[in-house]
Amino acid sequence: MLMKHIEQDLRVLSEIHALVEPIGPQHDDKLKTLKERLTQKPLNTGKCLIFTQYADTAKYLYENLNPTGVREDIEVIYSGYKSR
Repeated sequence: MLMKHIEQDLRVLSEIHALVEPIGPQHDDKLKTLKERLTQKPLNTGKCLIFTQYADTAKYLYENLNPTGVREDIEVIYSGYKSR
């Protein structure tokens, strides 16, 4: 019985994955909104910290806010870092 439930969960998760996998940064409305807001006052006049619970989200935002990696004013820090 447990195996049936696990198999069903795997099917559902596979379906969900298939639905969201094609959604990239170019289709991410929340990312687009964040980028737009960061260009407006007061967010564009000083430091702006973005906190997230998930390291994957922090990496995703960093990679999409600083895609070339050359901007020194954008940084990502994970909770495991000794020097913050």
